[in-house]
Amino acid sequence: MYLLCEIDSIIHAAATVNLVHPYHALYRANVLGTQNILTFAVEQKIKPVHYISTNAVFPEGLKDCMEDANMVTYPEKLHSGYAQTKWVAEQLVLRAQLKGLPAAVYRCGNIGGSQEEASWNQSDFTLLMLQGCLYTHMAPDIDWQIELTPVDFVSRVTVGLSQDILPSVGKVFHIVNPRTMDCCDLWQMLRTQGYQLDLVPYSEWYQNVKEAAGSSMEHSDTLSSLLYLLDALAVDPSFFSKHSTFNQTNLQAALQMRGLVYPPVDLELMQTYLSHLTSVNLIPHPNKLQQQNSVGILDGKVALVTGASSGIGAAIAEHLAGAGAKVALAARRMDRLKELQTKIECQGGIAITVMMDVCDEQQVRDGVQHTESLLGPVDILVNSAGILYYTLMKNLHIKEWQQMVDVNVKGVLTCVGAVLGRMVERRQGHIVNISSDGGRKGFPGLSVYCGTKFFIEGMSQAMRQEVAEFGVKVTCIQPGDVKTELFDKTTDQEAQEKYEMVNKMKVLEPGDVARAVVYAVTQPEHCAVNEILVEPQEAPL
Repeated sequence: MYLLCEIDSIIHAAATVNLVHPYHALYRANVLGTQNILTFAVEQKIKPVHYISTNAVFPEGLKDCMEDANMVTYPEKLHSGYAQTKWVAEQLVLRAQLKGLPAAVYRCGNIGGSQEEASWNQSDFTLLMLQGCLYTHMAPDIDWQIELTPVDFVSRVTVGLSQDILPSVGKVFHIVNPRTMDCCDLWQMLRTQGYQLDLVPYSEWYQNVKEAAGSSMEHSDTLSSLLYLLDALAVDPSFFSKHSTFNQTNLQAALQMRGLVYPPVDLELMQTYLSHLTSVNLIPHPNKLQQQNSVGILDGKVALVTGASSGIGAAIAEHLAGAGAKVALAARRMDRLKELQTKIECQGGIAITVMMDVCDEQQVRDGVQHTESLLGPVDILVNSAGILYYTLMKNLHIKEWQQMVDVNVKGVLTCVGAVLGRMVERRQGHIVNISSDGGRKGFPGLSVYCGTKFFIEGMSQAMRQEVAEFGVKVTCIQPGDVKTELFDKTTDQEAQEKYEMVNKMKVLEPGDVARAVVYAVTQPEHCAVNEILVEPQEAPL
């Protein structure tokens, strides 16, 4: 009787959360418990009810689920006992609301750990997935957008609205994170932190979890809990890509009124979680040996290398990683980048892959942002992406001319523009442009190519003087003929047969150019290497 009179409002969060148990096993806690709360809310005096529901009351795979949706169309499409009991309980609250009870419903998505302290529900699927990857040293190659909301943010929103009844009464709020994180970004971040993590097909990863769960190894109990959920929910990888999206009109209005911003699932949040979880041994600490192996003259530096999928770019990336730099491998051919990433990691280095077409300004900006979020601010930009066609001007290969201008000129400018501002702000940085001896002297058969490299040289010379006062260095590497794939793309056979020299003498190897880059970027702060001309011994300029 005392509580009936003294309680002013109710936040009903009690529930049994189990994604495997059937309806009848969850009925008492989730349905009958809610019915009892509603009875309590109307006895002696009216007590507003703030009910913590779930986004699982919607079937999987829907788009833009509305907060005021007509929910009566969905119960037959709900397959888990948890979703079914929460749907019934929510209907009890909504019907009580129609009869005059002040009530609000909060449909939550996945709830993650606190941002403020090391705490997380140890039965949570997302946490178990993370643990499963780190304990098996494998990550599944799946289409999974990681959605979660920090529990302290959920609490702040619900408690805040419960204290101010007018903006919340009669409304439904979707507390589901609209800014998710691709699991591939998380896997990359974990590798940069020193975790050994091989990307494998889902079936192979699942089998590894199953074997480890049945063994006597440490953490087998945790892996058994994960396996239990995988067997019940994720019999194939399509489970991870079936999630719905949610409209948040009511929630966004409430957040704006209270001056709150929904925290995205991003690398900063994940870094916070990693720090918290390692501090209480819920996940293992990174491999210190791998981190120690990466120490070198460029230790702590972040390098972004374009055109890193092959040839000169790949060699530069490997040499920079060998010198201790954390390297972002940027190019269009992700399969090649992943092979190089694996090679660098096997050598104890740190590398990430970045999908980047240097002719796409948005991709370049996104790639730089991705690099900085994973590795930190870019200290070294190596513009190695380039294209070469032998063409005779009289043969009018205009398409090839335009491609060379787009990649060799516009692409370099776009990449410089994406990093230079931050370098100037930080008063440090190094831009390395892979030019050519064709930027110092015009060669027949390469008129347009040489023109693009003359542009790079002129631009670099002027920029070097402009940014020197801000501590930013600009270096041009000018190689002669190098054994790469560039020469395989020419369509003007007349020009190639007449002027190509790569098969007529011993030319440079990509590693020769890479060593020149490492030399330039490892000089002391007061020493600037403006340009390095590297030629085959048989073909001096």
